Amino acid sequence: MKKALVTILLIFITASANAETFDIGGKDLVIPSPQGYSRVTQEMNAVYRLSLQMADLKNDQLAYYISDSDTPMALNGEIPTLERTFLLKVNKQLKNMVVGSKDFAELKNMTKRQNKELFESVKSQVPGLMKDTSEGISKEFNVDFAMQISQMIPFDPHYEADNALSYSMYINYGVTTEGTKEESIVSATATYVNVA
Repeated sequence: MKKALVTILLIFITASANAETFDIGGKDLVIPSPQGYSRVTQEMNAVYRLSLQMADLKNDQLAYYISDSDTPMALNGEIPTLERTFLLKVNKQLKNMVVGSKDFAELKNMTKRQNKELFESVKSQVPGLMKDTSEGISKEFNVDFAMQISQMIPFDPHYEADNALSYSMYINYGVTTEGTKEESIVSATATYVNVA
């Protein structure tokens, strides 16, 4: 029994050591770092500057994580391929709101009902966001750079609880750097969590 308690305590300490505290709407949230990822810091100069260019008007970026395998390159001031990243954001308008369980349930239902329509609405805003981000990256790194998103396909939710909803999507994504164009399909997951 003692051995089990010590093991559980060590697991808890390890999990706590790999967690960070974020202030969201005046409430401290302890969020564990994603396993296999490292948080981007100013010591990863180029990747850190790149992450600042991914800011958007509707969300505050809390943290940006890259794969542990990309960390050594990032610490050497280089920009790795960044095939696997994790971005933690909070909506600026909602972060200070207290939402009860009834209102959050309605938000989840609305999201499920209107996800495809919402994506069409967001799609019309994407070219402007991509243009702004591309210009910021071009200026920051003195390089001819352009990003495009041609299609976003949301899927039905794959996780739902009283206080959470997650769904994934595919995004057809293109990048042109110094005249060389690359296209790929990116998978992403959005998660809504009611912390009230």
